[in-house]
Amino acid sequence: MDYKFIEANIKLATYLLKEDTATSHYYQSGDSFLPNRISLSDVEFTKAQHKGRMTSNCVVGELKGQFTHKEESILKRFQPYRISTKLFRSDDYPHITGWGTLGITGSDGKISSKSEEGIIIVNRDSENPSLVKIFFMAGVPDDIPNTIPLLMKYASNNI
Repeated sequence: MDYKFIEANIKLATYLLKEDTATSHYYQSGDSFLPNRISLSDVEFTKAQHKGRMTSNCVVGELKGQFTHKEESILKRFQPYRISTKLFRSDDYPHITGWGTLGITGSDGKISSKSEEGIIIVNRDSENPSLVKIFFMAGVPDDIPNTIPLLMKYASNNI
């Protein structure tokens, strides 16, 4: 995978924190691949099991959402139309909030590692913390060498 491929295929959406809430963000502009409303925490909601990537990466937050019946997206396939990811810190890009592999509801109605759809990068604006940019690259496994660094470099150059 190279930089031009990423540039041609990555999606970007901007979300804004709803007033008087701590985690509820609403879609503002860009590509509409996530639900209109997402929950984005800067701290973990639930205790993560220390296995797999959890042993070597620091969890810095969580992104969750659920599509309504009227919303359309490439990520909306099976009821109850949920998305979820843990966000991990990247020591090489400390100005970026975090990255993760986005899971969607599978045919069994649950989100699992088998239902991961791509890589997501989240960046909270330093000047306006209510504003969040979310980058998404579909169908890219995170175990390909240099995948995460290339995507992080692209996001860093475009925030």
